[in-house]
Amino acid sequence: MGSNNQSYPDFGQLRVEIAQSLRQNRSSSYAALEVFWPLLVAFLWFFLPFDVSNTGRLTGAALLAILGPVDYLTRTRLPAAWDNFALLLVRLSIVCGLAATAPVVWHAAVVISGTIIVGSIPAESRLRSLFMLSATSVALTVVALWTVIPDWYLSITILVVGTLAVELWYRIWAAERTEVDRRHGEILDRARLFSWEIDSKTGTIVGVAGNVEPILGFKANELIGQSALNFVEEEPSDRIWDPAEVRGEVGHRTVRANHRDGHSVVLREVRLEAKGHVVRGISIDITELADATDALRHQAEHDSLTGLANRELLMRNVTTALETNPNEEIALILADLDRFKEINDTLGHPVGDRLLCALADCFRAKLHDADVIARIGGDEFAFVLKGEHAEKRALLLAEQIHMMVAAPIKVDGLKLGVACSVGVACAPQHGTNYADLLKHSDIAMYRAKQAGGGVMLFDSVPNVVSLQRLQLLSEIAEAIDRREFELHMQPKVDLKTGRIVGVEGLARWRHPEFGLLLPGSFFHAVEVASDYHRFTSEIIRQAVDFAASAAAAGHDLNVAVNLGSMSFLDQNLPVRLREMLSDRRLPGHALTVEVTESDLIDAEAPIFDALTALGLRLSIDDFGTGYSSLTRLRAIAVDEVKIDRAFVAGLGVAAEDEIIVRAVMELCRLLGHSVVAEGVETVEQMQMLQRFGCAVGQGYLFAKAMPQNEMLETLNSGLRYDVGAQLEIAHGP
Repeated sequence: MGSNNQSYPDFGQLRVEIAQSLRQNRSSSYAALEVFWPLLVAFLWFFLPFDVSNTGRLTGAALLAILGPVDYLTRTRLPAAWDNFALLLVRLSIVCGLAATAPVVWHAAVVISGTIIVGSIPAESRLRSLFMLSATSVALTVVALWTVIPDWYLSITILVVGTLAVELWYRIWAAERTEVDRRHGEILDRARLFSWEIDSKTGTIVGVAGNVEPILGFKANELIGQSALNFVEEEPSDRIWDPAEVRGEVGHRTVRANHRDGHSVVLREVRLEAKGHVVRGISIDITELADATDALRHQAEHDSLTGLANRELLMRNVTTALETNPNEEIALILADLDRFKEINDTLGHPVGDRLLCALADCFRAKLHDADVIARIGGDEFAFVLKGEHAEKRALLLAEQIHMMVAAPIKVDGLKLGVACSVGVACAPQHGTNYADLLKHSDIAMYRAKQAGGGVMLFDSVPNVVSLQRLQLLSEIAEAIDRREFELHMQPKVDLKTGRIVGVEGLARWRHPEFGLLLPGSFFHAVEVASDYHRFTSEIIRQAVDFAASAAAAGHDLNVAVNLGSMSFLDQNLPVRLREMLSDRRLPGHALTVEVTESDLIDAEAPIFDALTALGLRLSIDDFGTGYSSLTRLRAIAVDEVKIDRAFVAGLGVAAEDEIIVRAVMELCRLLGHSVVAEGVETVEQMQMLQRFGCAVGQGYLFAKAMPQNEMLETLNSGLRYDVGAQLEIAHGP
């Protein structure tokens, strides 16, 4: 505990001081007891019709009247430990005096005496209680013998027996209370608190008591004489013992102290009082509570999945920075993952969650220039940059974020490639509060999304095209519901007979405001929208419906439809295709699925195996523009290869293109794949393809894509395109 020559707080003494303070504050109540009540009883004693002589009445009234002054003198002159006992003796003396005035009140006096003695047993020591019992019994016995009270011994016996019975009960109760006090003492001994005294002038610890060693690892005598600043992590202005803080009132402060082994301990400091320049108080160890509070605060301010800051912490950080220094440059960057919903829908939410965690780890490890990294939505991240040249640095950081997200990430053995759209807004030029910065960076991000991804800085005067793309993105879901997307058909022509041997479905958007839109105007928006799979299902449905209509009209026709890379992550795609074909009683070979060469590299082979198992034909679109290998072509059951229009356009113009086309055709012949040349626009191109042995062509030379009803009318008319040498232009509907 404390040093032998130093004082330290005594909690028992503090209770006594509090009791004395309460007693002083009740002076008005004591005045009523000491003055009014004795006078009232004296008045009643004198005037009530007792069978007592006038001399007895006057004597009793006088005894009662002096009770108040005697109480006052006893309370103020005697020590606090004896005043209660003295008051009891005075009251018992007055009772005995009243009993002597007349026999008629003697038995009542015995009862009153017993009540006083019994009531005093819990408050007084055993010796005092026995003394009161003996003195009262002797006095009342003397009075009874003197006044010749009949059967006086009965009442005395009752008094003695009753008092002793209460004394026995109290002894049993006291034993139980002692055990309770012992346990309470053990709890206090184990309590994680200690008291201290500090010299407010020097900050030196002059006294310590309590369980300081379990809390700080130091014994009390090791702390005495040391500066409190050696153990408490406080700024000087926060010292609870600072002279400016010492005014005698109770003070509270939470501080961190250093344990002997180096770890930090959180203490709740309570300053109890100051005597001179010595401040007294207690310290309570609240480390566990503080840790729990910090954990709750961290949980409230951080994303539970990735551990990054959440929207609330982001807002507070930006708002505080803007309010603290309005002229400071601050950049807010928003990055939204493209096609993330498709990953959740096709591979499941656990895979999507692990992808988000992997991205968060990359951001934390590599984006050291970012002041805040936050996840503020399902697939949306935010970044904050502060300081000079914030806009320039933010654009560089945004490009870095875009490249990091685009790089393949391995999750559960799968290489997942996602992209992102990034928007940047800066203070003060784009807004002076958090709400404006968030809104403007969000607008910039959506403009980047409309442009097909990448990075976009907020522009307060956007161009009309950006606004149109932003509008289209917001209308995709409703457009699907209203069946505004249409599949137009472009014929595939046999270059030997001129017959239509198949068609390719090409998407169009019949927009109520902008008219008929080609894929270049809206497909990027569809790719990054959350309704990509719904769009794909709608396109496939129309292709299958047209194939069924053509079959019903007697045409053995294959319908091709181009699917994007995200479609091949959808494990339910083969199931939906099987159901659609079954509902319309179509064989699988009635439908061809076209996949671009670059998507063929990224997609997994099992999905193609599942499609070919249904009997569907598989076609590689835009062949020659990607990076597919012969091994890849051999591993997948490809039925058809489409030569990209860029090479067809070079026929007769560039010798290199002619060599590439001939090489592709020879390769496909060796591998057993059929060949379709797309983008045929001139007779010369068609004739060269015929000489190279190409069987099927497609392009504006024959017909542009047309609505389904027109295509069906063309089929019903039996039209054959002229593929002879004199063909100059083909007249398709």
